[in-house]
Amino acid sequence: MNHSSQAPSSEFSAYTRRRVQHWDEQAARQTHWKSAGGAYHHRLTELYRQFIPPGSRILELGSGTGDLIGALSPAHGVGIDFSPAMVSLAQSRHPEITFQLADAHSLEQLDGEFDYR
Repeated sequence: MNHSSQAPSSEFSAYTRRRVQHWDEQAARQTHWKSAGGAYHHRLTELYRQFIPPGSRILELGSGTGDLIGALSPAHGVGIDFSPAMVSLAQSRHPEITFQLADAHSLEQLDGEFDYR
């Protein structure tokens, strides 16, 4: 799909449905196996911690399981994901963070101010 031009709505809807289905399936697997990318995610968290101090107001688009934003210990954290299963999993793993079901491709505006997006 060419991202520089607007896709027809039926094509975009099919693409969106495939993305949501894929990530819903990944969420179901999160409780059954440890990601092969665990070292990568650990290192990513270490890097973000160098730049984002605890107690910040953080917005994460594509928050998935919520583990990254949760590890950053925000005073106010909002995670956005388009997978209902991921949002549910993230909320159960990190109840101190607010998770919202939305697609970053069509996200219009969020209320609130954030130190880091």
